[in-house]
Amino acid sequence: IQTRAREYLEKIEAEHDDKRKALGVEDELREIPGITTAMMVTLGEDGVKTIEDFAGYAADDLTGWKERKDGETK
Repeated sequence: IQTRAREYLEKIEAEHDDKRKALGVEDELREIPGITTAMMVTLGEDGVKTIEDFAGYAADDLTGWKERKDGETK
């Protein structure tokens, strides 16, 4: 069972890594403590491809906070 679980997790990781590469997310982002390959895919989908892009993110961008006015998300 453990072998199948490990193989499954490795397959998922490989799929995320392929998607990360297809999005153009640089390997350097992996050096940031706590960043997973799945996170790198999400960042890439949001246009973050380099450490410089990531450095430009505000805390609200990272937590997914959205501004609302009169019940509408901006």
